[in-house]
Amino acid sequence: MDREFVAALILAEHERTQCSLRVAMKKTRQLGITDWKEHSAVHALVFETVRRRNAIDRCLHARLPKGASLPKNYLIKNLLRVAMYRVVFEGHPLPLVHNTVKKILDADLATFSYQDSQREREMAKNVLVNMTSDALEHVLNSISDSVERMAVEYYHPTWLVRDLVKMFGENFTKELMTANNKPLPRFIRLNILKDVDETIELLQEEKVELQQDPSLPEMYKVVSTEKPLPRLSSYKTGRYYLQDRGSAIIANVVNPEPGELVIDACAAPGGKTTHMAMLMRDKGHLIAIDKHSRRLEELNRNVREQEFTNVEIRQLDLLEPLEEEDFADKILVDAPCSGLGTFPQMPDTKWRNTRQKLRKLARVQLKILENVSQALVTGGILVYATCSIHPIENEDVIREFLGRHSEFELVDQHPFLGVASPFMEKVQRLYPHLTETEGFTIFKMKKNS
Repeated sequence: MDREFVAALILAEHERTQCSLRVAMKKTRQLGITDWKEHSAVHALVFETVRRRNAIDRCLHARLPKGASLPKNYLIKNLLRVAMYRVVFEGHPLPLVHNTVKKILDADLATFSYQDSQREREMAKNVLVNMTSDALEHVLNSISDSVERMAVEYYHPTWLVRDLVKMFGENFTKELMTANNKPLPRFIRLNILKDVDETIELLQEEKVELQQDPSLPEMYKVVSTEKPLPRLSSYKTGRYYLQDRGSAIIANVVNPEPGELVIDACAAPGGKTTHMAMLMRDKGHLIAIDKHSRRLEELNRNVREQEFTNVEIRQLDLLEPLEEEDFADKILVDAPCSGLGTFPQMPDTKWRNTRQKLRKLARVQLKILENVSQALVTGGILVYATCSIHPIENEDVIREFLGRHSEFELVDQHPFLGVASPFMEKVQRLYPHLTETEGFTIFKMKKNS
């Protein structure tokens, strides 16, 4: 089965159902793709096409008849996207791509099609014929607005680029967007409650080369590996966990200690939960809260696989007031957010957000923070973090929270491995081009009497 066809099917499923790319990628198993090398090739084709979707769509629109729009049929539309990516961004010979995709368009698509029509098929074939490797160059030359041009050239939403340039300036924005368009280095967190030397030796036997992080001793960069880590026999043994370096910084900022009562709000899928349980040396009481049953299943599985016994999992809606008799020493609110910092690993989040959505999320984030903060002891620590770099769901939320709660104050963070926020003191920001992490914003507050 042609990779272009498989990739288009996955992208069509992603667009039709609005599921994540990672969920849509499971379709490869349904199509009988079990070889990990073939799976990796399809994965790259899917993710790199989505990463450049705005530029690809502009190139396609330029090849459409005047007044026409992209096909409504999700499969045909995404076949064109994959073809344009192959030609413009990978430099594949146009005749080869044209013949492959035309063969697919001529086949029986009834099993996979949505609102199929012969007219859309013929239009797609005409677009294929008119594809050229310099399509993006022509599109960029036709854009007079400098920010809009930058957004297409660096594959980011125009509204976000306008905000980033206003906040950080052009040079910083370009460096950030360049990093957003590359996968991040992979990190793993070793379970220090198990024999670390034995774990490293086991991974070396599986041809994995590691480099210990100089600032976070439990974190190791994956320098090289012959197979993807989830394909290794040592995976899911509780010895290590795939985790972004920024996520690990957050757990260390919370600094949970053995014997404490800690609440992890919005805990699923459990990366920070299990990290904090490990830092507590599996002692004390860690209450992990989430609302969604499916995500709780993943949280349960991660806690079970890593063999932690100090974690209690609760299904609660944190938009409702907590009926909490136990008061926590420390609380982490890893708030639901836009994911504007996750573009290197989850490029589909680029195209799902608007400023209006961020403002709606900010109201949710503030409500969760209000409810959860009531369960903190006097003198306790409250950490608020998002995988977003936009002030609307970060500094603006905390500014309003502190305005309502004079008993809370921002305090210094350790470790401080990012850069200071330009919008608020004592706030840590992480950026992919500076910290080899996803984009995070971290706040640490203390509750005074």
